[in-house]
Amino acid sequence: MLLTTIFNLLQKQKKYVIMRIELCITIVTSCNDFVTKNSQNKISFN
Repeated sequence: MLLTTIFNLLQKQKKYVIMRIELCITIVTSCNDFVTKNSQNKISFN
């Protein structure tokens, strides 16, 4: 019974960790896109 509970908790944690990682990747990608667009705009203004 205890093992099953631990296993279930681990599975939930795994899902949570994966979600966090995906969220981080999404945020980083968005930031990169934003920076890239801004730098292109600055170049075109010059």
